[in-house]
Amino acid sequence: MSLCGFARLNYSYDRQTPLYLQNYINPLIESNYEELRELWGIDLEYPVEITIERKRQLGASGEASFDGGTYYLFMTPVTETIPSLLRHEMMHLFTFQWLYSNNIESAPLWFLEGLAVWYEKHSTKNIEKLNPVSMMDEIDVINRKEYPAGDAFARYYSFLADFFIYLDSKVGLEEHFNQILNNIKETGDFKAALTPGKEFKTVYSNWKRNKIIFSIFSFITLQLSWALPALVVIFMGIYILIRRRNIKDINIKDLERIYGKGYWKKD
Repeated sequence: MSLCGFARLNYSYDRQTPLYLQNYINPLIESNYEELRELWGIDLEYPVEITIERKRQLGASGEASFDGGTYYLFMTPVTETIPSLLRHEMMHLFTFQWLYSNNIESAPLWFLEGLAVWYEKHSTKNIEKLNPVSMMDEIDVINRKEYPAGDAFARYYSFLADFFIYLDSKVGLEEHFNQILNNIKETGDFKAALTPGKEFKTVYSNWKRNKIIFSIFSFITLQLSWALPALVVIFMGIYILIRRRNIKDINIKDLERIYGKGYWKKD
C-alpha cells in the first residue's frame, strides 16, 4: 500500500488505486483536512485507509467508518464527484474523532449526515418537484432512525442538506461551531446545541412548513399548466354549443319578399 502523510494525518490507498488518481486526490485531502482541523479544533489521531472501487454500478457513493484504531474511507466515485464525495466522508472522520475523544458513544443519524451534507454543499434538487404527499411522508428527517430505502434514500440527503442550509442561515453554523460542540459536551442535547439562543423545535417546524407550502404551491402550478389548456378547449366548446343552440332558421322566401330576389348577389 502506498503511504502518504502531512501534519498528523497518515493515510494510505489500496494497491489497486492508480498513481494518477492518488495524485488527484492528495491535494483534496490536504485542503479538506486543514479546513476541518480549523473548524473542529482537533487532528485525526489515527491512520486512514482509503479504498477506491472504480467498478461502480449505482453511481457515486462513499462510506466512512472507525474501529477505534483506524479510519476506513471507501469510495466508488464518478470522477467529477470526487471533491464533494471526499468532503462528505472526511467530515464523517472528524465527527468520529471528536465523538471518540469526548467519550460520546453515539450521535443521531440526522446529525452525522447533516453535518456531512452541509460541509459537502450537497444538492437539494431531488426535492424541488416532489409532490406534497411524498414531501410530508419523507420530510421528517430528524425522527428517522435508519436510512430510507429506494428513491427516498437519495432524497433523504437532499432534505438534510436543505434543512442544514436553512439552519445555517438562522444560527450561523460555522461561526458558532465551537459553541455548538461545547453545548453538546455539556448537555448531550444535539438539537438544542445546534440552535444556540433559539428553540430548535421552532426552527425545524418553520423549515418543514415552508417546504410543504412551497411543494403544494408548485404542485398546483404544475397541474394548472397541464389543465389550463384543456379547460380553455372545454370552455370554448361549451360556448360554441350554446351559441349554436340560439341560432334560428331563416325563411329565404321572406327575405326575398322584403329585399327582392337575388338580393344576396348585390354588393
